[in-house]
Amino acid sequence: TAMQLQLYLGNDLLKINNEIDKLLAYSKLVTRENIDQLVDAGFFNSIFDLTDSIATKNVKKAIYNLEHILDSGESEVYILSMIALQIKNLMLVYDLKAHGLSESEIASRSKLHPYVVKKSLTQIRNYTLDQLEELHRDLLDIDIALKAGDADAKLLLTQYVLKATTK
Repeated sequence: TAMQLQLYLGNDLLKINNEIDKLLAYSKLVTRENIDQLVDAGFFNSIFDLTDSIATKNVKKAIYNLEHILDSGESEVYILSMIALQIKNLMLVYDLKAHGLSESEIASRSKLHPYVVKKSLTQIRNYTLDQLEELHRDLLDIDIALKAGDADAKLLLTQYVLKATTK
């Protein structure tokens, strides 16, 4: 249940504390069902849907999710960092799988949640390691352009999503 709260809420300790208080007011026993019922995981689900739709090369869903997140006012740099985390995880899982490690060994060695490893093992089938490395370099280029302030963030993110889902 602690992992589920972290997945839903990130590392915002104040938000986590408030949600725990809410859960305890509902019931002295915090369960997965209570978390699903009471904790708003809306933003987490949106970001997860975006990164998942990119990794599974679902162009239409990826563009829709990106526009939804951008329209909600989320920082472009944060969106970029979440996509970068997904690509980094895919590269790590790809490399460990190529070295013959099992799913559980990959989870142990990478320190990734077993669910993330399981999803990543499915998603890496859509890419070669060279493609993932190129997508990672593209993210670095976008990051530099955004921080330099001379780029249209929405356009760059949209172009990236199109490239990542159609390559």
